[in-house]
Amino acid sequence: MNYTPEQIAEIVLKVLKKVNEPDVLSLSYDKKCELAQNPNTLPELLKVLATDENSYVPYCVAQNPNTPAETLKVFATDEDSCVRCYVAQNPNTLPETLNVLATDKNSDVRCKVAKNPNYKTQTLNVLATDKNSGVRSCVARNPNTPAETLKLLATDKNSGVRYAVALNPKTPTETLKVLATDKDFYVRSGVAQNPNIPAETLKLLATDKNSGVRCEVARNTNITAETLNLLATDEYSCVRYYVAHNPNTLPETLKVLATDEDSCVRSYVARNPNIPTETLKLLATDENSGVRCDVARNPNIPVETLKVLATDENSSVRCWVAKNPNIPVETLNLLATDEYFRVRYWVAENPNYKTQTLELTQVQYDALKGLLESSQDETLKTLTL
Repeated sequence: MNYTPEQIAEIVLKVLKKVNEPDVLSLSYDKKCELAQNPNTLPELLKVLATDENSYVPYCVAQNPNTPAETLKVFATDEDSCVRCYVAQNPNTLPETLNVLATDKNSDVRCKVAKNPNYKTQTLNVLATDKNSGVRSCVARNPNTPAETLKLLATDKNSGVRYAVALNPKTPTETLKVLATDKDFYVRSGVAQNPNIPAETLKLLATDKNSGVRCEVARNTNITAETLNLLATDEYSCVRYYVAHNPNTLPETLKVLATDEDSCVRSYVARNPNIPTETLKLLATDENSGVRCDVARNPNIPVETLKVLATDENSSVRCWVAKNPNIPVETLNLLATDEYFRVRYWVAENPNYKTQTLELTQVQYDALKGLLESSQDETLKTLTL
């Protein structure tokens, strides 16, 4: 049986009022588990539950954020590594206990210590030289790791560790510049993803020989319009795809990408909030229906262009027109008699819907919704175009 928080709290109160604390152990297994997992369970009860003979109950106690620090200290020497892992990640674990766990024989435990915000700097420094690269990576990913420690880990022989340093938002600019020339493209791609990377370092990586690195550069919102313009002519479509998607891309660059040979690139041009009106009009006549759908869903699309797309041969395009909040009532009237029920459905869902101005009556609409709800046909249920 699953208990609500209120029911568990009631159990706790009954236990405190009617029985001695040691008698908590005589409760059913399910009730003990519920109590051990509940963050509102009193510390005194958690101390008792920590001694339960069933291993799962102590597991739950070790994870509980309300477990007393002294109980966690005892658990830190438990023979079960899973219990020690839970202690290492518990927010109530004292720095002194974490310092002990930092030398645990199990690398998973040491990784959890590296992620715990209660550590002492000296503990993190010990873990930074851990023999296990996974542990060092955890230190490198920790946003509270000191700059000097990150600088040290940036020279680690393991590329996974250097990648973690490259991703860390607290990594110093100078360290990022060094990692931008790393021999491993994986590390360089991490630098390109860093939110604090300087624009000049992004510009350098924009000419990287690896297309994956250039893709990450194109995705970064710190990139300058000049660098985006350079990447707009990249030989790899995935790079141009991210340029088209970037909110910093200038209208002039989007205009060039609107004629890209790859329809995915053109689709993201159609979605970009910076796209000029004239470019939207051009893409409204694109041969690819997916591109025209993205034009129809753009909130900046001119009313005249919406009217044109309302007569598009593709029903999905007309659906997106019907969904657009800027569509005028007269165009909704036209689409209200569309041969495809999905189009008529989205007309009825449009915020501009006015019952008295639409030929699709409320009775028809209710009947349509009833049909959709009762139908077993998956095609009819697919309304999230």
